[in-house]
Amino acid sequence: GQAQLLSTELYPKPTHFLLELVQNADDCSYAPGLEPRLLLVLFDDGLLYASNETGFEEPHIRAICDMAKSTKSRRVGAFTGEKGIGFKATAVVSEVTYISSNGYEFCFDMRADAYPVEALGLVCPRWEQDLTANMESWVRARAAGGVEAQTYAWR
Repeated sequence: GQAQLLSTELYPKPTHFLLELVQNADDCSYAPGLEPRLLLVLFDDGLLYASNETGFEEPHIRAICDMAKSTKSRRVGAFTGEKGIGFKATAVVSEVTYISSNGYEFCFDMRADAYPVEALGLVCPRWEQDLTANMESWVRARAAGGVEAQTYAWR
């Protein structure tokens, strides 16, 4: 779809979305005295991204639902985040990206039949109920079922 085309045209490698996720964690706000942490768990059928940041607030939701908008300050010498796509770079590898943060639970559904207008899923979130519980169940099922996983953690 359009989201994937946009991301692939801007980034030379399909793995660039990982740099965007690491950059997002680096840009987040954390509680005073808390050591920032990022966890990426790669399963055969998905990727779990988690950090101990303070979580989204309304301005963050508005920014992630737009193009070339950000609540973050542009850092001198930054190599990622400069194109205004950021988290949407996940469209290269995922048709549906789920987000659960600070009580906000939604997804970006970029499947061709998700909306009557192509690529609307890139900026129009679909609000989800019980997403956090569903995500926890998804991870537990993979752990219990012996699904192959590789874990990467940063501090």
